Parts: sequence; structure tokens; C-alpha cells
Amino acid sequence: MNGPTPVLSKERRTMSNPLNRNQWLVVTACVVMSLAIDWLDYVTGESYELFILYYIPVGIVAWQVGRIAGLLMAILCTATWFQSDFLTHEHYSFFIGSWDTAMRFMSFIALAWTLSQVRTELTREKKLNTELADAMAQIKTLTGILPMCSFCRKIRD
Repeated sequence: MNGPTPVLSKERRTMSNPLNRNQWLVVTACVVMSLAIDWLDYVTGESYELFILYYIPVGIVAWQVGRIAGLLMAILCTATWFQSDFLTHEHYSFFIGSWDTAMRFMSFIALAWTLSQVRTELTREKKLNTELADAMAQIKTLTGILPMCSFCRKIRD
């Protein structure tokens, strides 16, 4: 069985490796960014609230990679924020901590879901605009072929 190796179709390669190299780089960079924000949040302690910075990696991954990756990044950012917040607060109520974590998790989920949906709709709109431009060009070509009366719009013999 030393014959030529079969060439996998593009669809087959995409299914076995759903993220391309650039997407992996984006995810890796955002994981590192999330951990750096977590460290900075831990170091600053209660002096500064750096919650807003956690939106950056969630938003980037949701926009560049997609909804599932954005939701996974939301989980990671929630977990890193929680551990940083838990370690820096001396008097931490379980109820308050759980409530804060749930609210932040829902806001990360909302961001990831919304950005991925906007990106999907923009991509769909670009595709439809391209199809519309092609159809308009085809109509323009067909209009020149058919002899039509300009007054009554009937096709002439």
C-alpha cells in the first residue's frame, strides 16, 4: 500500500480541524490576554476594578473566531475574574460572590452572542449583495439581448 496518499477535500479538512491557524493564534493570544488581565486584577487588589478589561478577549474571539469560541472565552474570563476577585477580598460572602459571578458571566455571554450574531449577519449581507450585483449584471445583459418596445414593454418579433 505505497500508493499515492489521497488528497482530502477542503470540506473534509475543515471538519477535522474546525479552526484555521489564524483563528488558533487569535484564541491563544486572547487566552494569554485574559490571564494577563487576571494577574493585573489580582495585583491591583480592591484598589481598581478591572472588570471591563475582560470584555476585550471575549469580544475579539467572538468576532474573529465565532460564537462557540466566544462563549468558551466567556467561561474562561468568568473563571479567571472569579478567582482573582475571591483571592483579593478578605470578607467575601458566598451569595454576593455567586451573584457577581453570575451577572458577569451573563454579560460576557451577551457580548459574545451579540458580536458573533452581528458578524454572521454582516457576512450574510455581503454575500447577498454580491449575489444581487451578479443578478443585476445578468439582467442588464439579458435586457440588451431581447428586442423590446420602449413604449409598451412588449417583446418585438
